[in-house]
Amino acid sequence: MNRKRILAMVAAATLTFTILSGCGSKSTTQTSTTAGKYKDGTYKAAYDKFDGHGWKAQVSIDVKDGKIATVNFDYVDKDGKLKSKNTGYETAMKKVNKVGPAEYTVTLDKALVEKQDISKVEAVTGATESSNNFKKLSTAALDNSAKGDTKDAVVRLYKDGTYKAEYKDFDSHGWKEQFEVVIKDGSIASSKFDAVNKDGKLKTQDAGYEESMKKVTKIGPVEYSDMLSKVLPEKQNIGEAPATLTGATESLADFKSLAASALDNAAQGKTETALLDLPKPAK
Repeated sequence: MNRKRILAMVAAATLTFTILSGCGSKSTTQTSTTAGKYKDGTYKAAYDKFDGHGWKAQVSIDVKDGKIATVNFDYVDKDGKLKSKNTGYETAMKKVNKVGPAEYTVTLDKALVEKQDISKVEAVTGATESSNNFKKLSTAALDNSAKGDTKDAVVRLYKDGTYKAEYKDFDSHGWKEQFEVVIKDGSIASSKFDAVNKDGKLKTQDAGYEESMKKVTKIGPVEYSDMLSKVLPEKQNIGEAPATLTGATESLADFKSLAASALDNAAQGKTETALLDLPKPAK
């Protein structure tokens, strides 16, 4: 056989083997990536802070045979109680959004087990914020699962910045309550609660108002504003705010509502001022 012909045949055979080997290795890589995406074990993730309503979102994911077997998403308060078991919260949320934590947590859990892919889990109508929390925490837990790292993942809740909330209108006494919180390195660095009148004067700087209120209720805006402004930097949890504040009940309620809205924005990184409707007068 001609030497050139032999060399040509050898070259062709080598090229064919190389092509087939390349195809084979590519197919093997794709299969192993799909099958071994998650490592067996239990993986957990939670936010590093309680939110503006006193709850901390958390998720636990069990992986078995490389697949997501069970998922448990919920919120916990400072006393360790679950939001999904809080009948009062369930009733109040369902009145407004037609869905409560007892339903949306289960819906999200089942969706992830079914889809096996967090990017394919759709938000639950009426529970968009919780759906987003579920996706963020599940992503963190599954990232650890891919590495086989069973250490609990801690996800930063708040984004750094200054966040504000206030009422849309002045109240019947000519004051508008306002709240400001500063987030630094993911923690609440400072906060300030006060009220302003139409001339831009702060209630805490109105000596006449301070004196007249203290005569009746034994406490004035200088005292309760300072007290409430210290709660979040010190406790890092709105749930640690006093349940009652003798002589300043309405101001305590205003503080909690405005602080919750500002912190909701901090969790989303929305720096525009949150505007709330004035609360309806007590009957």
